[in-house]
Amino acid sequence: MSLKNFLCYTYDESFIGLLTCVYEAYYRKEIPDEICKKDSLVSSFLYTYVDIKSDEDKFKKVYDALIEKISKAFLQKLYFAFLSEAEGREILIYKYIRLGFKLKNDIEYNLHNEVVIEVNKLSKKSGMKSIECLVS
Repeated sequence: MSLKNFLCYTYDESFIGLLTCVYEAYYRKEIPDEICKKDSLVSSFLYTYVDIKSDEDKFKKVYDALIEKISKAFLQKLYFAFLSEAEGREILIYKYIRLGFKLKNDIEYNLHNEVVIEVNKLSKKSGMKSIECLVS
């Protein structure tokens, strides 16, 4: 009996780095099980780790594709979710992006989907904090 190794992409905690992970997953035809911050990584024999270096060109391609194929509002929502700094937000955002490319603008109407629900929660939480900072 063989154990499946889980795939974990590691990145530098930047938004550029996260969208670079999305790019790499697509072009490598891989689906990571986790996306982890390099600095907080606890190594495990169950995981295969792939270090993804931030790349502005790859980031820009994903960034532009999100706006073109889905919407600017979608990109803004996932950015606010990223700013939430919630544990596990990276893989959630990755799943949200995959779903967005599949459903396009219809993603906003999938309010029963667990990924959409969680990203909406993180985005609202982070968005409200941003507004509070501006008003203070």
